[in-house]
Amino acid sequence: MTAIQCDEWPLRVAGFGVAPLSSDTSVTGEASLQSRRQVIAAAGALALAGPTIARGQPAGDGAEAQLSKLMDAFFAEALAESPELATSLGLDTGARAQAKARLHDASLAGVARRRALNADQLRRLKAIDRGQLAGMAAVNYDTLLFDLQTTDDANRRFAYGGQGAGTPYVLSQINGAYQEVPDFLATQHTIETRADAAAIDEACRAAGLNKCAYGRRGQPPGE
Repeated sequence: MTAIQCDEWPLRVAGFGVAPLSSDTSVTGEASLQSRRQVIAAAGALALAGPTIARGQPAGDGAEAQLSKLMDAFFAEALAESPELATSLGLDTGARAQAKARLHDASLAGVARRRALNADQLRRLKAIDRGQLAGMAAVNYDTLLFDLQTTDDANRRFAYGGQGAGTPYVLSQINGAYQEVPDFLATQHTIETRADAAAIDEACRAAGLNKCAYGRRGQPPGE
């Protein structure tokens, strides 16, 4: 087990497993996984991955095949917007290795970009003919439609906070970077090599921390 000290925060990182996809998963941002929409998109894409591996993508270019491709696109977009999501799913390797050293863009420009992305995803989803879907494909469509639509409605109504109507405050007694960043680094971020240690240091600095020390029995990982 590796002990980490980030400024005043004592953190500990143990063995890593894929984080459960739930609305309570703590990652930095305006909400868990930035919004329920990311949870649904990620869960839907992962749900589709099983059948995809077993029997391939739905044949042809019908509505089910269109939805499958769109869910994959939504999942990729969620990973691109949230390095924390990539890390929590163990996907911060290879082409996404840089995600380990990054936090998502929490600036006003970043919030505006994610609101625009939500609206664009809603537009793309509505372009698929719902009447041609059945079974789980229809369930996935309806679930995404509900969340994208309600989030878009709230985004248009409220010009503050994060996405949707559920996160009006950037900081409160139960949410904010002050508790989300250390919780994410302690429970989702692995430290197995010197590169991992450097990545967590960079992530700490990105969160506005000016010091981040780490070690295993008092030594940097790899010693």
